[in-house]
Amino acid sequence: MTHVLNFADGAFGAAQDTLTLTDPATGEALGKSVLSGQSEVDKAMASGCWFTRTCTTSSSPG
Repeated sequence: MTHVLNFADGAFGAAQDTLTLTDPATGEALGKSVLSGQSEVDKAMASGCWFTRTCTTSSSPG
């Protein structure tokens, strides 16, 4: 089963909540994805990773 993680500030990490991804035709579980909360979103925004492909602690939008 595939597990999708958050990527922020140059590192992968889990969130507190997850969502099981299922095939709608069969109901088969295909994987799990994180359900990011406000703290995970804030971390990603502060790191600048939402804007750049290569994330570093010094990256910034623009």
